[in-house]
Parts: sequence; C-alpha cells; structure tokens
Amino acid sequence: MEQDRISEFPDEILHHTLSFMATKFAVQTSILSTRWRHLWKFISTIHFDSFPYHPFRSIDYSFVDGTLEHNKAPQLHKFLVSSTIRGDLYTNLVPKWVDFALARQVQVRKLDFKTSPLPEEVFDLPPSFYAQHYSQSLKQISLGCAHLNPTLSFEGFSSLKELRLWRFKLSDEVVQEIVLKSKLLESFTIDKCRILKYVRIFGRSDMRLKHFTFVWRLQQSPLMVEVDAPSLVSLKFCGHLSRLCLGELPCLAAAKLFHDSSAIDVGFVREILDHKLAHLQLLGVDYWFLREYDIANLLAFLGDCPSLERINIYSRDYDRDGITKCDYTYGFKNVFMKLENGELMEPCVGILHHVREVHFYYFSGFESEKEMIKRLLQKAVVLDSLFLTFEEPEDGLVFHKDMHQEEISSFPRASSHARILFS
Repeated sequence: MEQDRISEFPDEILHHTLSFMATKFAVQTSILSTRWRHLWKFISTIHFDSFPYHPFRSIDYSFVDGTLEHNKAPQLHKFLVSSTIRGDLYTNLVPKWVDFALARQVQVRKLDFKTSPLPEEVFDLPPSFYAQHYSQSLKQISLGCAHLNPTLSFEGFSSLKELRLWRFKLSDEVVQEIVLKSKLLESFTIDKCRILKYVRIFGRSDMRLKHFTFVWRLQQSPLMVEVDAPSLVSLKFCGHLSRLCLGELPCLAAAKLFHDSSAIDVGFVREILDHKLAHLQLLGVDYWFLREYDIANLLAFLGDCPSLERINIYSRDYDRDGITKCDYTYGFKNVFMKLENGELMEPCVGILHHVREVHFYYFSGFESEKEMIKRLLQKAVVLDSLFLTFEEPEDGLVFHKDMHQEEISSFPRASSHARILFS
C-alpha cells in the first residue's frame, strides 16, 4: 500500500493548497480521512464558481451560509462569487456575504458577484464597507447592482488598487471622493452606472491611477466625462465621443475608443486623435471609426503616431465583456472615395515606423477591409504579425474564407518578416 505523503504536510501548506480550489471541492476533501475532515474550515479563500441557477424556480443557497458559518479562518485573502445569482435574490444575499467577508479581519482582496437578470433594485452596501478598520486592507473590489453612498466619516479605501463598479447607483461626487481619497488606486472601471452627469477623473499630482475604463450606453442620459490624470497609462472609453474631454495625459500609451452608433462631427474626433492621442503605443478602435470617420482618415492619423507599436481594429460594438456581435460591418462597404475613372482615392499615409502587431477582428470580406489591410502591410516597415479573425457567417450564407486568405496572403509587405495569421 502506497504511503500518503501529502497528508503529512503541515496544516498551513494544506490550507494553502485547498485555497486554489473552488470552495465546494475543498469541502469535499473532508471525506478523505480524519486528517482532512476539518482542514477546509481554515482556508482563507472563499470561491463559489457554480451555483445552481433557474430563472423562475426558487434556489436554496443555505449551503453557502453553512460554509461561511463553519469557516474559522481569522482573515480572508479572497472572497469570490463568479457564478450567476437570480436578480430578485441578489439584493438579499449579497449584502450579507459582503458583511461576512469584511468582518473577517478585512483581508478580503476581491469581492465579485454576478446577477441575471438584473435586479429591479440596487442594494445598499453595509456600513462596514466604508469603515476604516474594516476596509483598510481591501486590494481589489468588483461589484454590481449596488448603491455606493459613503458615510460622512469615510476616509477612502487606503489599500485599494483596483475598483470595478457595474450597474451601480453612483453620483459624480462619490466618484470624485473615491479618486481623491483612495491614494493607491491604480485601476478604476465604471460600467453602465446610473445617475452620473459629469464624471471627473483628476486629482493630486501624486495620484497613481494608471487604467481607467468607462462604459456608457446611448440609451442612458447624456453626460460628460473629463479625464486629466497625469499618471494614466491606458484608457478605454465606450460612449458618445463628443462627451469625452481629455486633459494632458503624458503617460498614456494605450487607448481603446468605442463610439455609440449616433452621428458625430468627424472634426471633433480628429481633434481627440491628433492632439491628445498621437503619442500612443497601442490604439484600438471599433466599427464606427471605419464608417463615419472613414478608413482613409484613420490611416492618415496612424501615420502621425511616431510611437505606435500595436493597432487593434474591431468591426463590432463594444460591450461589458468585450465585443458584441451586431450587424455593423456595412460600415466597410463604401468608405474609400472613388475617382471618376473608378479607382479608389489613395489616402495619404505616413510610414508606420514602429508598428509590430496589427489585430483585425471580425473580418467580413468587404473590399474596403482588404484595402485597409493592404495599406497597413505596405506602410508598417517593421511589422512582425498581422492577426486576422474572420467573422462567423450568418446561417445560410456562404463565406469563402480560403479565397480571402489566399488573396490577403498575396499582398505585398514592406516588412520582409511580416506574418499573416488567420483564425
């Protein structure tokens, strides 16, 4: 009979090992032997990743309460719920779990909850969420469908580095208070939050904010977003670009701009690109730039970016979890002006001296898409790779992927070592 050497390890090592498992699997180890019966009760990571879910039937979540009741770890490293909770139960369950996590000597690193469908009402975070002695070691927070309303004694999240708020009830004043008082904050995401009118991301000269993401949908009330953060390295914005005001961003290296489908003055976009973003190393744009702003202007701008190293082009709309499949590829059909002799007007494109990667997502086979790829290959003199992801054809439609691959592979390239990779 083989000797069980794992069980000989000290409790601390076994607790650490169990913390990498989903909590339901860690609990199941209690049946292995008497040595393992109580080990799971002392793990410092609580992770529920697969709740039973039914949109109409009542679900019993008492096993979660039972697990939390038996947990004896004096401090929590992480509390994570990455499963779906029915919306009408969400506002009853999550506040209680948040309170538990904070009460465990505030070593909670991450709070993450999901809900489907959306609850009718947001829930109020417990007072302990704002208490300095509870919140001082929070490193990472990801929460949805709640009301963030700090108490008068709120001193900020002194250790917080990453904050993601999804469908929160959130005021302009609270946003400003978080930015000013959370001095270690490096990443801030505001995703489809309510009642905002004028979001201002600016503050101290020593602020550490490096990454800011803002997602706003067209059907929501109009608002302004002002960003003036000297330390900002990356910016992702989804909304109406005319509502975006950029200050001096000397450290900004990456920007992804996803515009809602309403019309906008092309000159305004050019103002943002040329005067605020010309020093980027990575630029990501969506279908709108290839429709309203047009490919010729975009290519001309790319040639004005001396530091640009990577380009991401999406022909789909941006949403919470990435790119939503919507029929926007019509924007590629007529973006190059034709001369009287039928030839396409050649845009003025400078040499792309430093671009090494181009990612083109949801390629649909339009001639203008291929014209853009051809020009990028001609101008990117040190290009290593062009990654091209094909759009999935609709039911009943034939998409000649092999034919497009053969044609694009034959395009001339300024870089002798440039590869074209299809997926």
